[in-house]
Amino acid sequence: PFSVLKLSLVTFPLDKTPPYDAVSYTWGRQVRNKTLYLDDGILKTTRNVSGIAGNRATWEWPNWLWINAVCINRDDLDEQPGKLRLMGDIYRSASRVLAWLDYEEVSLLDLTLISILSHHFW
Repeated sequence: PFSVLKLSLVTFPLDKTPPYDAVSYTWGRQVRNKTLYLDDGILKTTRNVSGIAGNRATWEWPNWLWINAVCINRDDLDEQPGKLRLMGDIYRSASRVLAWLDYEEVSLLDLTLISILSHHFW
């Protein structure tokens, strides 16, 4: 049987965040045809964002995650500029920055780059 993944959105001051991962991902097709279930409603989102959230349970610590398409309300034009200005600080403050590649858009070049990046050169 399928279990429903339910997410909580919590706001922290940037200087008082618990450890969190920030996810960088390919935008891919911007069709919002997937649903994330939140404590207080639902959020229509893209396949990539849904995939990130759905796979989150298999990742290791920390429990908090920054995904810009979830954490920034794209429909609130007043909110966007302030959050977008903070993106550099948000990624710098993260415990880890994870790259999510859409499995349908990964090319041979991407796989070669992943192979190169996975080797430590220092």
